[in-house]
Amino acid sequence: MKKSKLLFLLFPIQLFIVSCVSNETANSDAVKQSEIYQSYNISYNSGEKELSADATFRFGGSAGTTLILNQPANITFNDEAMSMGKSIFTGTYYEINRQVEFKDGFKFVYTDNEKKIYTNKASISPIEFDQLPEKVSLKDGFTISWKGKPIENNETVYLSIEDNKAFNKSISTNIIGANEIKISANDLKELKPGKINLSLIREIATTLSESTHLGGKLRIKFISKKAGINIDN
Repeated sequence: MKKSKLLFLLFPIQLFIVSCVSNETANSDAVKQSEIYQSYNISYNSGEKELSADATFRFGGSAGTTLILNQPANITFNDEAMSMGKSIFTGTYYEINRQVEFKDGFKFVYTDNEKKIYTNKASISPIEFDQLPEKVSLKDGFTISWKGKPIENNETVYLSIEDNKAFNKSISTNIIGANEIKISANDLKELKPGKINLSLIREIATTLSESTHLGGKLRIKFISKKAGINIDN
């Protein structure tokens, strides 16, 4: 089991990771179908009631050339066709966004140019704040518990913190069975007194159940409604 850890928002590292994947694009009917890597992401924002999903297909592996799906190749999410988009950083992708109430159970269905079908399903439990203290002290720290299932295999729960000076940090735990996150005084030392905004994120990262020999990945997250508490010295 891994201990809770403090994660800072390290934008240079994120940019380095993005720079390691190809932003080039090719047509899916021009490549060998058994050499296509699938990557899927799902996000549900409870406060905004927004469901988002995206799919990327790459030739040759996780960092390879992105692919435009030419007919008969196609991708659906929960039985709806996904729209194509393009990023100058990461190439071609497919996405869908909906304003909906949360309903667990998600499904990607990818059909390649040889009409071979790959179905990958995902599920995640909601997470919301339990009772929060009205005020906490920078020198004492505090504990956040949540309503929802304890952490299960392949899951991580993050607590995102933003103070009134727009300073952000994230604390996480992936201890199986945990249902709370402890925030120490050391975790709080860079925050300013005043109101802080909190949100919880449950995230699951897994490999695909149906893929080519190259494999693939699926990441799903549930973002709680935001909550605010006051923090003093």
